[in-house]
Amino acid sequence: MFLAICMVFSVVGAVPLVAHAAGNVYYVSSTGDDSNSGTSTAEPVGNIYTAYVKAGDGDIIALMDDITLSQPVTEFNSSKSVTIDGMGHKVTYDGPSIDTTSRGVFKVNSGNIMFRDMTIDTNCASI
Repeated sequence: MFLAICMVFSVVGAVPLVAHAAGNVYYVSSTGDDSNSGTSTAEPVGNIYTAYVKAGDGDIIALMDDITLSQPVTEFNSSKSVTIDGMGHKVTYDGPSIDTTSRGVFKVNSGNIMFRDMTIDTNCASI
């Protein structure tokens, strides 16, 4: 299953960001560094997929600001369940045209990814 996104849409249902007892929060920022731990706002990673790799089952990936992607997010291939909380921010895809018949900006092959409280904007040539 994959999520092909070639329009602007908003994922709503914001819930205050509180790490539940079994999970951690990994932070992503446009100025972050992928060598950071991502576990605090002072040390965010710079890439959604890097945060996903570091996250465990039940963890939350929180966007600290608007993010621009120049390539589609690498496929999510894990049985873990993760929430990507946009915290009201925007993810813009500004890369090459995407073949939406086989690929999207986010491709979930396995596991369970919940997208929450974000706008995803793409510049797809066609749907």
